[in-house]
Amino acid sequence: MIEAYDLSERDNGAAPDPYLKISCNGTTYNERDSYALNCTDPGFFKHFDFEGVFPGTSPIQIDVFDYD
Repeated sequence: MIEAYDLSERDNGAAPDPYLKISCNGTTYNERDSYALNCTDPGFFKHFDFEGVFPGTSPIQIDVFDYD
């Protein structure tokens, strides 16, 4: 996961504090402790590894949440 762009403000006029939650094949990475403070265009620069068998691997689900 490299970057996100133009995230909406969720803190009543303040920029969001985004973090990632990424899931695939029963493995979930929750990056809540690594949120980006007050940033609408965060650079995450994270690498995530998932095991999978093709064909039939589940799609990767990427969610971006606001810390508060």
